[in-house]
Amino acid sequence: METENPLSPILDLIQKGEYLKAYTRLNDEKEECFRLFPKRTLSLLYELSMALGDQKGGAESIRGLSELPYVDQETEEMLHDLPKKLSGASGREEETLEGVLPLLSPDSSPIDVKRALSYCLSHPLAYPSFRERLREFAASDALEELRKAALQLLSRFGDEEPLAASFGGASGQWAPASLPSAATARAIEGALKEIEAYSDRGIASAAADILFAYSSACYPFPVEGKSLAEGCLELSRAYLGKGEKGEAALAIEKAIYPKKPA
Repeated sequence: METENPLSPILDLIQKGEYLKAYTRLNDEKEECFRLFPKRTLSLLYELSMALGDQKGGAESIRGLSELPYVDQETEEMLHDLPKKLSGASGREEETLEGVLPLLSPDSSPIDVKRALSYCLSHPLAYPSFRERLREFAASDALEELRKAALQLLSRFGDEEPLAASFGGASGQWAPASLPSAATARAIEGALKEIEAYSDRGIASAAADILFAYSSACYPFPVEGKSLAEGCLELSRAYLGKGEKGEAALAIEKAIYPKKPA
């Protein structure tokens, strides 16, 4: 008879946003969970204790598991490092979900919106609480840069429900989970490797900045991987007075600065 995964009901509670119940159950069953899934159990104890502001209790729970047998180096490192991280965090004033969630609004300042987005990114367990606000914000009339960041978070967390919004002057139904983030990441990574291998470090550094500005400007559309590195290097050389802008460089510049006169 197949043994039930003890983490399954805990993960179900997390999915529903019932973090305290999940944390309580995980602590009650932590030894069995650790025996079967040591690294996942440690990660959940860390994430839940941070999300609930119980860093001291989380550190104690993790230390208690160090007496149990484990087999790999990564688990040993987590048992050693996570309590230190939690103890360090307990001495600082932390953002809270209740405090940052209302900041995700078109009426908030860009700084406050970024605080809310950063919290969601660094506290993945809080995503269910953020989801509807992220969707509303992405479809609002707020700054496009911030709306794109909200859309990227929805994409990161696999939101499959279509969203009616306008980006880059194009209106449509966007299914965040199907956006070309993976293909774009590969194209950016490949271009960055080419740029970093360039002999002139000054030109390479400026080209890397151009690359990231271009990828941000294009999102949520896929970037064109062909000639991407050379276009960024070409534009970098032109800005530094060491060359002319070719076709690829001009296309990248137009994407970054659409209102710049020719």
